[in-house]
Amino acid sequence: MVKTEPRPKPRPQATDALPPNDLTAERAVLGACMLSGDAIDTAGLQIGPEHFYADRHATIWREMSAMRGDNVPVDAMTLAEHLSGIGKLADAGGVEYLVECMESVPNAHHVEHYAEIVLDRSRRRAAIMAAREVMAVVGDVSADTGEALAKAEREIHAALEHGSAVVDTSIESALLEAVTNSREQRQPGLTLQMPTVDSILGDMTPGNVVIIGARPSVGKTALAMTILRKLAETGVPGVLFSYEMSRLEIAERMICAAACVRMDQLRRNTLTTQECDRILQEAAIMGKLPLYIDDTDRSLPGLLSTMRVMVRRHRARIVVIDYLQLVPSGEKFQIREQEIAHISRSLKRAAKALGVVMVVLCQLNRAADVLRENESPRLSHLRESGSIEQDADKVLFLWRPNKGMEGVDQSRVDDHGMLSVAKNRQGQLGQIKLAWNGPAFSYSDWTGSSVPDVEFDAATGEWP
Repeated sequence: MVKTEPRPKPRPQATDALPPNDLTAERAVLGACMLSGDAIDTAGLQIGPEHFYADRHATIWREMSAMRGDNVPVDAMTLAEHLSGIGKLADAGGVEYLVECMESVPNAHHVEHYAEIVLDRSRRRAAIMAAREVMAVVGDVSADTGEALAKAEREIHAALEHGSAVVDTSIESALLEAVTNSREQRQPGLTLQMPTVDSILGDMTPGNVVIIGARPSVGKTALAMTILRKLAETGVPGVLFSYEMSRLEIAERMICAAACVRMDQLRRNTLTTQECDRILQEAAIMGKLPLYIDDTDRSLPGLLSTMRVMVRRHRARIVVIDYLQLVPSGEKFQIREQEIAHISRSLKRAAKALGVVMVVLCQLNRAADVLRENESPRLSHLRESGSIEQDADKVLFLWRPNKGMEGVDQSRVDDHGMLSVAKNRQGQLGQIKLAWNGPAFSYSDWTGSSVPDVEFDAATGEWP
């Protein structure tokens, strides 16, 4: 007789546990707010309707906040009347439940403590949801791995940032911080390392967004690479996110600019021995600089995720985006201007959150092609969105007055570019002349001279 092993008993099916919540604390918050209008303001610094677990509690909070905003007294009776008038009294549990919430409060002055409990449970629920989302995202093998990881990181960051932080908004605290900073040694802002430009532009402080606008083939990428290289030579780590050129193309341009050799000769392999030596010497030097290049065609969420990694891993202090209109938003918008505005605002928030200077290259619209001689582009020439101007701390326009003239008019050599400082929250406005080396694709200071500052017409917002 064959002895058989007993079959294992089936394990009971696991059921989802009730998400973290504290309905008693939620009722206490609502009851305290019915007893004191000031309690609504105090609790509102920490929580909103999205932090309540019970739907009816979220409804009650939302309508109480609306009444408070309209300067309507809030108590159980006025709230019941308001809810009845908009057809939500039943959703809120009726008059009896409102009275029950009000009578359940031990002490209305403790509303801040009750709100902290509600916020804590809400953050715990958000963390659980983020963990589930992460498991679902990374488990979907049909999704792009990079995008999946970027989405997973967003979910985790959203859980970490869930809830409003209470901050001291008094002018006294701001003045104290300003006085303290003036006496302490603080990290200086960044400069473009071009004396004539820096004399007008001033420092670029962490959180600043600097727009460099130009038409195609004017050299905005060349200017950005010059800035990155010069800052890296002073020990400032920087990263370039390129949506237009490959890492190889960027490396070729940077090495030609540093070694002062022609790009076409490098590509045709017709360099002299001396030029080859200079390139090798510059490559050895530049290879040790804290410079990073990312030419991956990332959507906006992936771009922001990579920025966070670069700042955390390499201590990047300056980030260059080349260029704004090529960044995929990763979302669907009916109007292109709305998409660009979304990207612009997201980059500004990222610069502020990460504490970096962000230089964003931007394409100008075709109206900039028909400017009169010696006339610079205007803020209205920023392509596809007025929000770019609003989000930026500094706006620079680059153009070459003699571009296309060389060979046609021998008296006009394409050897310089003009840089207009059209917006500058921390400094003055003006125009600067830069030396342009076309064959090497590089800008530098105009040695020994700069164009005198041009008077800016604040009334019309235009250059004369």
